[in-house]
Formats: sequence, structure tokens, C-alpha cells
Amino acid sequence: MAGYGNSSGSSAPRVYGDDFEPTARGRGRGRGGHGRGVSRGSLAGSAMVSGYNGNGMRDSAAPTSVHRPTDVASRRTAPLTGIRHTSIGRLEIVRQNFRRRGFSRPLVELLVAGSRASTLSTYESAWRTWATWCYQRGEDPLSTTLAFVLEFLANLHGAGKSYSTINVHRSMLSKTLPHFEGHPVGAHPLVKELLSGCFNINPPKPRYNSSWDPNVVVSYMASLGENSSLPLSKLSHKTAVLLALASLLRVSQLASINFQSVTFSSSGVNFTLLKPRKAQHSGPLQSIFIPSLREPGCCPVETIKAYVDATAPHRNHSNINSLFVSCNKPHRNITSNTVSGWIRSSLAAAGIDTSVFSAHSTRGASASKALAAGISIDAILKTGNWARESTFNKFYKRNSIPSLASAVLDPTPQT
Repeated sequence: MAGYGNSSGSSAPRVYGDDFEPTARGRGRGRGGHGRGVSRGSLAGSAMVSGYNGNGMRDSAAPTSVHRPTDVASRRTAPLTGIRHTSIGRLEIVRQNFRRRGFSRPLVELLVAGSRASTLSTYESAWRTWATWCYQRGEDPLSTTLAFVLEFLANLHGAGKSYSTINVHRSMLSKTLPHFEGHPVGAHPLVKELLSGCFNINPPKPRYNSSWDPNVVVSYMASLGENSSLPLSKLSHKTAVLLALASLLRVSQLASINFQSVTFSSSGVNFTLLKPRKAQHSGPLQSIFIPSLREPGCCPVETIKAYVDATAPHRNHSNINSLFVSCNKPHRNITSNTVSGWIRSSLAAAGIDTSVFSAHSTRGASASKALAAGISIDAILKTGNWARESTFNKFYKRNSIPSLASAVLDPTPQT
């Protein structure tokens, strides 16, 4: 695969820190006397120079003033040993590259905000995997060849990683590395071909082959007794579960319900989120309405009212924005992990196998039940914020498929 790379046939220019000194054999050693190939300052040093692509990254064909080893291949013959890995993260690299283009700090932060926090966190994890893999092989993670990128992605596949995991790493590299042969990494024909191979050999599989009956969980919630008599922990769990089932919100979205937007009416409750939903990229924050039910023990509206009353004494300037707060002092805003734990705990208490089903399974269970009850697919897609019916059918819908056996094999004549 050595022939893959830039259009010139040579590898991309490498980026080293100011303390890098190439030797005659093509291996570099910093003045600190540690390591070979990539110096300790290779990411954070001032040698990340001009010539960037549209993503704020340096284009591989851009001229640089850095030293280049005379023999690139020799740098990969042995792994790096004794080198202190840099602690700089991907997001800081992106910021540095934007600032080197002359962008002001407010502009840089606005550009960075173009990616959501969850995406940045996912990319950061993928970057650490990539950087570690590069360091172990004496390669600079910011300046490498297309062949090395392909080997990395192939290595993920060989390690049994799912197609979606490999695709996340592809996307991260595409947003971070220079272009190869005029293409972003992820759009290069060879990378696309590799991803197609990963898909064909190990296609994405739905997490669940079956679903659980929401009636089981709802009945358990109703058996807990009156909302006013429940301790805050139980009431918090109940509110989160009933809201998840009634709204089809993701766990992260439940954690971002805007407390100050909660408005009760004779027919139900309205609220908005503190951030856009996953597939929303324009327009105002979506307003969500939950109707009241006749049975108060399983009515999400009555449960939210009770929760608002129970948490009123604990509200202050630090937690006034989020509906859900911690059950323990000082009752801070909670994260999606906490909400997930609440839901899992309630599902387990209701008899649902939480070794199989996660908190996220409430979306599929509730939507499948609604479809079976005659709710239109359009209404379900809108409530669940699914852009395509195919997504819902593939990953969330878990109705049993009618068997043709009785119709085909039953000898009884049809009247």
C-alpha cells in the first residue's frame, strides 16, 4: 500500500516541534534526548505552520519550513519507546490551527461550536486512539500518509470494531488531517472503498432483536403509590421513566429539559429543551407537549407536577434552568448518565432485563407500542425526531413479523 498518498507519490510533509533534530538516518531526536521519529513537542510546538484546508487543518501539499527526515520508511521500523506522549487534545489542535490563520478568539470559539459537545467528545476519544496508534509506530499523528490512515482503519476492523466505530474514526480523521490527493480523508475513494468493505463484512446490527412491553413498566410505576408520598429518589426515577416513554426523548434530552419553560394547562404540559435535538440543525428549539391521562398513578403530567413541587425547596440560581436535579444535597443539575441510571434502575425493578436493554431502549419500546396501537408512522417519526422511516424500522421498530406458514400450509379451506 506504499503507493497510496499524495498525488506526487511522496508522503505528506511532517510536523515536528521546535526541538526536533533529524539525523542522517532519518530518525529525529529532540534536544531532550528522548524518543525517535516524533518529538515530544510535535503537536504543541510552533511548527504547525501555514497552509490549511477548509476544515482549519493544514493541507498536505502546503509548503512548510520544518525539517523533514531523509528516509520516511525507516522511521516506522520500530515503535517509539521512552517518549512522553503529549497531552494536547484534538480540540486544542483545531483551535491552534484556526488562530494561526489569523482568526480572532471569538471567531474560533464560534467555529468550534459548530460541532456539538457530544460530537467533540466522541472525536476526542477517537483522536486519542489514533494518536496512541501513531506514537507506538513512530508516526506523527498530524502528518502522515494515506496508506498509514488506511492501515489504521483496517486495524480497527481487524480488532473487531463495529462499522459505526470505524466510521466515527474516519469522520474524525477527515475533520482533522490534511487532504490527500485533493480529497478530505473520509471522501478519498480508497477510504470509501475500505468502509464499504467493512460494511459488507460486518454490517451494523440492531442492538435489540426484541422489545419489552411498556405496560409492565407503567404498571410497576402505578404500584408505587401516590406521587406525594414518594421519596425524592423514587419520584425522580418515576418522572424520568414516564417522560421517556411519553416523549420518546433521548436520555441526554431528558437531562436538558428547560425547567423555566415547563408550563401546565388543563390538557397537559409544555416544555422546551436547553439545546437542539440530535437531528435538528435549524429553526427554534422544539416545544414538546405531553397530554394528561385519566389514571394519575401513571400520568406523566401529574408526576411532573409532583416532582416540581418536591424540588421547589431545593431550587437556586445554580439549578434553576434544568428540570432534573440531583436527589442529594446540594441538588446540582444532573448529567445524562444520571438520568440513564435512574431509568435502568426502574426498568430492573419492573422486571426488565437491563443486561440486555439500556435506558435508550425506552424509545424503541414506546414507539413500537404506539405503532401497534394504531398511531400513524408520521406522528411517531415526528415525536421521536426520526428523519426517515427506514431508521425507525431498522433500529427501533420491534414488532413481530406475521408468519405465512399457517396461510400456506394449513390444509383447512378458507371460506
